[in-house]
Amino acid sequence: MVLDLKNIFAAENSELQINYEYDMSGVDVSGVFPLKNPVAAKGRISNRASVVSLEMEIRYLYSSVCDRCGKDTDREFCLNIDKILAPSIEGEDSDTIVVIPGMKLDLDEFIYSEVILSLPTKFLCQESCKGICPKCGKDLNEGECGCDFKEIDPRLAKLAELLEK
Repeated sequence: MVLDLKNIFAAENSELQINYEYDMSGVDVSGVFPLKNPVAAKGRISNRASVVSLEMEIRYLYSSVCDRCGKDTDREFCLNIDKILAPSIEGEDSDTIVVIPGMKLDLDEFIYSEVILSLPTKFLCQESCKGICPKCGKDLNEGECGCDFKEIDPRLAKLAELLEK
């Protein structure tokens, strides 16, 4: 969806409400499609004192397997966006200023960029996920497995025998 913002840039104290859902279910992230539900964007674009700003909340549900324990997990993420919109910019680029060529904002492209940049690099079912036992494969979030981790490397077994004497 492309928003024509000429009226917002031209009229001080003008405002445009945004309530939009964007389907990103076809987006491949490391071989999976974790964004099964539409991404919801709510906010407004306003012109106050000739400064056009975008305030938006983007919510999405991320469905994937935990990188530590392998459980299927759904987590909701919320992004709060606060940007200044400008038809052009002189000088250095800024993270807070978004250039809007022709005073038209491609909302799909903007949401896509913000969501992709916010995706977790390591996805966990919970921050305190303990993962799985490297020996038996038991989920350590459900309790200890009882595996003995005091095994001696066979290359050092002779040294262990010396310690026993």
